[in-house]
Amino acid sequence: MNKEDLMKLLPVERMAILQGCVESYLLKTEHVTFAEKYPDIKDIYGALNEKQIELLHYYLEDEYKAIGLDLNKAIIDAGSQPVEGGLSDYEKKELVRIADRELALVACILERKERLFKKQK
Repeated sequence: MNKEDLMKLLPVERMAILQGCVESYLLKTEHVTFAEKYPDIKDIYGALNEKQIELLHYYLEDEYKAIGLDLNKAIIDAGSQPVEGGLSDYEKKELVRIADRELALVACILERKERLFKKQK
């Protein structure tokens, strides 16, 4: 895959990672998948819907609480404003950072797996 193809894929895969964050948040907090909780909402790979965007706020809030931080305080301290039912600029940047970190991790795992399996043959 060339760099141009990779750059086209990046936004879709970034959104897919964020969809995974929503899914894991729902499984952790409510023990249901997105499809089980919201069967009437269309779920498209790599495209966030309004409900997933809303849930990403709660996912981030939960992540911040886990390390003893207040998300709303962090948003305000960063010069942004909380957005009811949506995401502030701060949250969007934070979610991109998280998604990119996870994409890099997945890429490393897949490359390592391929390299180790080639060695075993």
